[in-house]
Amino acid sequence: MSYRSALQGELKRHTNYLEYQHCSELVCKLMDEHKAKLKTDIKNLDKKIKELINGADNLRKTFEIITSVLGIGAQAAALLLCELPELGHINRKKTGAGIA
Repeated sequence: MSYRSALQGELKRHTNYLEYQHCSELVCKLMDEHKAKLKTDIKNLDKKIKELINGADNLRKTFEIITSVLGIGAQAAALLLCELPELGHINRKKTGAGIA
């Protein structure tokens, strides 16, 4: 998920640069091509993450529980599964003990 965040950050930088900076036609074209590549990479990563979650019963079940919470979407749920793999396996006291 950290690589996905890096790709999104790079995409945002390119978008901002094109919006606020003047660039030559060639540079703008190259940046637009790179933006398209970044978007494709993000979509491919999202697809692979979804396949991995759906391919494992325990991950899929936990994912469904997490996304049932109002305001938690697929990206946030996937991030939680990556960063907190113990979700669904230990109680909140044990999870909190690891944070404190």
